[in-house]
Amino acid sequence: NKIESNNKDSINKENNIADFDNNQFIRIYFNDNEIKIPKRQNDIILADILDYVEFDRTKISGRLVITVNDEQANFASLIHNDDKVVLKWV
Repeated sequence: NKIESNNKDSINKENNIADFDNNQFIRIYFNDNEIKIPKRQNDIILADILDYVEFDRTKISGRLVITVNDEQANFASLIHNDDKVVLKWV
C-alpha cells in the first residue's frame, strides 16, 4: 500500500506541474516573491494581482512606487508570465 500511496503522491505532484505548464496559471514575482495566479480569459492587469498578494493599501507612507520589469507602471498595466512587479512606499 505504501508503494501505491507514494505513486499517487508522485502523480499528484506531476499533475500540479502539468497544470502550471498547461497555462492554467501565470507566475509573477511580486516584491521578489514568486506568486502563481490563475489565468483568465481576459488580460490580467496589475490591480488583479492585489487579491493574491499582501500589500496594505490603508497605510499610506510616502509615495507609492509601481514598476513592472523595472519600468514605471500603474494599476492598469498588463501583467504577463514571469513579470517582475514591485509595489512599495518610498
